Amino acid sequence: MKNLQGTMQSPSLRLSDTKLGRWIGGIVFIVFFSLLSFGSGGEWYALCPAMAILFPFVILCCIGIFRGYKLPSPGILGWLAMTAGGYFLIRASTSPWIFNAIDDVNLIIFGIVFFILGTCIGGNRKEENKLPALIATLGGLHAILWIWQNISGDVSSWFRPDYSPLGVELKNFGLFGYKNFCGHFFSICGFFLCAWSLGSSRKWGKYFWLGSLLIGLSFTCHSRAAFPNCLLGTLICGFIYLTNIYHQTKKFIACSIIFTILLILGTSFVLLDLSNGKGSLDTLLNTYIFGVRIDLTKEAWSLADNAPLFGHGARMYTNLALENIAGSHNPNFAHHEYAQAACDYGYIGFTIMLLLLGSGLFIGIRQILRQIHYSEENAPLVYGAFCVIAIASIHAYGEFIWHNPALLSCSALSLGILYAYGPRKLKALPITGKFTYSLIAIGIGLYGLIYAIWVYPMFISSWNAAPCTTTSNKALKQAFFDYHHPTLSTQYIYQSVNAKTSESELKGIDSALSQTEAKSPNNHALVASRALIYLYQGKYEQAEKVLRPYCQNPCKYTDNMYPWKTTYANILYTWGIALAKTEPNKSLSLFQEALDTLTPLTNKWLYFRASDPKVRKKHRQDINSLKLSIRILKHQGATPDHSWKKN
Repeated sequence: MKNLQGTMQSPSLRLSDTKLGRWIGGIVFIVFFSLLSFGSGGEWYALCPAMAILFPFVILCCIGIFRGYKLPSPGILGWLAMTAGGYFLIRASTSPWIFNAIDDVNLIIFGIVFFILGTCIGGNRKEENKLPALIATLGGLHAILWIWQNISGDVSSWFRPDYSPLGVELKNFGLFGYKNFCGHFFSICGFFLCAWSLGSSRKWGKYFWLGSLLIGLSFTCHSRAAFPNCLLGTLICGFIYLTNIYHQTKKFIACSIIFTILLILGTSFVLLDLSNGKGSLDTLLNTYIFGVRIDLTKEAWSLADNAPLFGHGARMYTNLALENIAGSHNPNFAHHEYAQAACDYGYIGFTIMLLLLGSGLFIGIRQILRQIHYSEENAPLVYGAFCVIAIASIHAYGEFIWHNPALLSCSALSLGILYAYGPRKLKALPITGKFTYSLIAIGIGLYGLIYAIWVYPMFISSWNAAPCTTTSNKALKQAFFDYHHPTLSTQYIYQSVNAKTSESELKGIDSALSQTEAKSPNNHALVASRALIYLYQGKYEQAEKVLRPYCQNPCKYTDNMYPWKTTYANILYTWGIALAKTEPNKSLSLFQEALDTLTPLTNKWLYFRASDPKVRKKHRQDINSLKLSIRILKHQGATPDHSWKKN
């Protein structure tokens, strides 16, 4: 404990000025780095390292609080914001889908933690702040990995396993593994550093040049976020410079040249995208003005109207979009944070989100405008935080960036910084506030520890999982029987269940699947899995009944998300073969229905492992076998008997 006491000479010291504060700062860096490298892909179990590190972090924070160190009060707005976070936490915990609730609860936990951190960082209104160095380090590591991947052609990522129990990871991009998240992180890190440099009276060169480099790298990720982010960030940085008291000619010339180059790069990216990949101006506008995602947004708003106050529950959009709306286009997310908030958390949650963001942006604009008149209180952190929130708030119209733990934490941290500048005079946290902070910290710490212990076996198994082409994935099997997560269940059944699976194994899988269905009722992904189990158990009639509603509504249910129709065709084919000798008329009807179901999927085959040439070859062989079977039965004089459809 002596080492942790650091330079404490008086109970009025700020926590950030002590050695304990520096320990906490180091742990914060590790937590955020773990979010970038482990949890950035969005897998629920990948948050295990960050949750484990969160426990010692909150313990150290509580030590600092109990020792009487100064902590800045978040002000009335800050307390209201944390109360709003509590609302989202409670609402997420009551979702009909337990695992979706866990996903959102984890995100909200990190949001609250980083918001409080932001208020503490923003409370130090001196220019000496380590946050820009932290952002520069994280952005630089991200850039180094991304550049190395492009030069070497190696798409493996640091610390994240190449294979997870869900199958092979997508092509990795930097620390994130996904191009849009990668490009967005480059943008917000770059513009934070540039805006901080423009608002600072200190030597600004190294951070400005690094920020410009990161912005430039965002264009190499082939992300739709790059150009809009650059355009918006450039306008904000120009606004910051014009309102700042430190007007320096050299800085103005350098900034003008750099941002002009960045805008030229952005425009070139759009034009090249038009000529090389998109082919037409209509398609380009479709890409940058929301495109096919407009249908997803309409679905979300329509669903929000069905539960206007409190919404349907955390991430219920995924399920309800398939259940209620025709013409769904891969609706894993609404790709519109505001519409999804209205659907999942109701218009109350949507309004709270707008108030939080609007208040933060208002505080940032007010602080920037105050710099027009000379002020001894310079606030360069506000400029960077304002850039992050403005870019994220506008970009959220077409991407689910706040469902990513790393990007959500960036936004929450920036919002906390802005809220700390709300009151003109910063006050120390009162006794009641310290008590409240302690309770919040202890609760979060205990939750993080319990969560980390619970998912640790799953996290370890993800490192040992085999590629999705195997049929003997022990890690995936163990995870399925231990956790009963819907995605794990469906992937295990698709990968491992086949005609050679023994009857006893099928019964065990059937029982485990029932537990998964109990935890995630009305989960459409599980329907195809249930039908597949019935198929290999020889329960053809039950399997057909399960999938019939999904296959008789071609505009409503497609194989974009789950292999309903493909599984349905296989069920009809197998059932028809079983009845070919005893009931040839019914068999002929089943074969014809299977052919009608399978043929349209030939050119639009989007279900699991559809890109595998061997699987595609098998698909074509099945169609040919169906056609041959139909010819043979017709030659034998069989006529279609559709009586099986009446059951």
